[in-house]
Amino acid sequence: MGARAAASGTLSPGLRRPRFSATFAYVPRSVLIQLGSVVALMAVGTMLVLVGAFGGGFACLLGGGIWFWRLYRDSEP
Repeated sequence: MGARAAASGTLSPGLRRPRFSATFAYVPRSVLIQLGSVVALMAVGTMLVLVGAFGGGFACLLGGGIWFWRLYRDSEP
């Protein structure tokens, strides 16, 4: 009965796969890499602003914000 239940997709609640793990399966790797790069750029920009390098810090923050916005707009269906 176990093999038949598994084949029909009716597994017991303890044997089901968590749905959260499938969330990132549909996101392209390039988008994940870009998102990580945007986070790193924003972190560098924030650190530069905090130490007083306002020109470079605001440039990084502006660039990261624009990059994130374009990535967000392109990902909409």
